[in-house]
Amino acid sequence: MLQRSGKLYRFRCNRDTLKRFTSVDMKPEFWNLFGEDGDAVFISELYRSIEEGAEALCEFIEKVCGIKCRFRE
Repeated sequence: MLQRSGKLYRFRCNRDTLKRFTSVDMKPEFWNLFGEDGDAVFISELYRSIEEGAEALCEFIEKVCGIKCRFRE
C-alpha cells in the first residue's frame, strides 16, 4: 500500500486491500472515499519520508477500519 513516488512516498489502497490487510471491513461512513461503487482506489497526498507515509497510513487505517497499526522497519 505504501509506495515511492519519485523521491516522495504515498499510499494507495481500495476497500479489498484494506480488508485483506486488516481482516476487517471498513466503517460504512468512509465508503465514499472509494467512489460511488466502492471499488475506486484511494490515493493519499505525498510524504517526504517513508516514516511519514507509514504514520499517515496507520492513522488512515485506524480512522476508516477502527483498528490500530504501527510501522516497523
